[in-house]
Amino acid sequence: MKKILITLIALVALSCGCVPTADQIQTVGDDVSKLSVLVDDMQEAVTKSQLVDEQKMVEFNEKIDEIQPVMVDAAEALKNAPYTEDDWENLIIGAQEAVKAGKDYIPYSEPILGILALLSGGYGLLKKKENETNAAKYQAHKQGTEAYKTTADPAAAAALYKAIGEARVRKGVG
Repeated sequence: MKKILITLIALVALSCGCVPTADQIQTVGDDVSKLSVLVDDMQEAVTKSQLVDEQKMVEFNEKIDEIQPVMVDAAEALKNAPYTEDDWENLIIGAQEAVKAGKDYIPYSEPILGILALLSGGYGLLKKKENETNAAKYQAHKQGTEAYKTTADPAAAAALYKAIGEARVRKGVG
């Protein structure tokens, strides 16, 4: 049963080789909720059929009853997580929420959460650097445009792009 929860997390993480959107992650949560209902139906049908030894059936039902609340908690966590506009960030958030929901049943959940926290921090640093680069490019473009405006020569379009390029070089953003 632990494998089901780990598989759920792997499905969110891998999602056919692409980064899932927040809606896709929430859909996984919906699907897990539906799966829980199907498991209840299967559990009831197998119990009624009496095809399995009663002792094995009791063990089977106990294991399902043990893991099913974790699956429901993980599904709810995926559906209610605070997603953003960034798919990579959402992937990390979804994984963190699913692991937190099943931490009692996931082996090494604390180290996994630590790794996810490091990934989140590293990703935040990358986004900060990207924002700084974009801000520097904007400033370089703005300086180049201002230099063009001061010349007021309509034939100086080439000078505009040259000034932008020079400003980018000065700012170190190529």
